[in-house]
Amino acid sequence: MNNHRNDAGKFWIRIITGVLVLFIAATVASIVIAKKRGSRVVDTEYYSHGLHYAENHDTAGNTGNKWVMAATADSTHIQVTVRDEQGAPLTGGAATCSLDQSATTPGTVLQLSESPPGIYRAPRPTSAQGELRGTIRVAKGSGVISGRVVLFN
Repeated sequence: MNNHRNDAGKFWIRIITGVLVLFIAATVASIVIAKKRGSRVVDTEYYSHGLHYAENHDTAGNTGNKWVMAATADSTHIQVTVRDEQGAPLTGGAATCSLDQSATTPGTVLQLSESPPGIYRAPRPTSAQGELRGTIRVAKGSGVISGRVVLFN
């Protein structure tokens, strides 16, 4: 009887050892196959491109990369202040605000005019109350700055 119990214990130790060896062999095989086939999941350049997007693109033609823009709104006007890379007001630009709020007519584009240097203003649409969402774009020469904004009054 005691001999039967030792045989059963050795049997299960062999089964468990065999399953572990099979698991390790299958894991190594799947890693080797994935590496050789070059799946996009294990392609390090794929992730590197996503993390460093636009760092290797030529942005020398767009002087607006270093501009700073701040938008505000009150009950009567939308205002955008734009400064260049030295912090001076950006004068002579063309500014637009494309609104996409349901309270306004879809596709409403406001032309902002420059009042003091570097400050662009437009009357706030009367149909737009509360929150305004849209895209503000300021261009001057070859430089452009744009951004999505949410404005509250």
